[in-house]
Amino acid sequence: MIDQTIVNSENWALSFYQKYEAVYKTPNQYYPIDPIIIPIAFQSSNIVVQPFNPTVPSYWWLGAYLEVLINIPNIDTNVIAYNQNLKINNKTLIQLPTKVSYSLKFIVPTRMSEITLSIWEYIEP
Repeated sequence: MIDQTIVNSENWALSFYQKYEAVYKTPNQYYPIDPIIIPIAFQSSNIVVQPFNPTVPSYWWLGAYLEVLINIPNIDTNVIAYNQNLKINNKTLIQLPTKVSYSLKFIVPTRMSEITLSIWEYIEP
């Protein structure tokens, strides 16, 4: 169930916004975009993410694959706590069950030569 305070725009802040582009080896060939680990330690149990590319064909669905990574001491620093496919050009609300510091990793489909990632973080009132 979604808490009503979550729909208040004053409780959200844009935490990250960046465009990534593939490196071209020839005019028609490029190296795929490497997996992207966002250099922020997130704390909020609610975030909204958007992979954006206005040039993709309308029949493309997948925008990115998201992994939420947590650090579990004595096990690993990159334990996948949650993962989800993200629809291109759509905002997706991610609600994590507990408040734990985490990082985000995006894997971009190889057919995309560019992508812009936006992440909003919920700020509790």
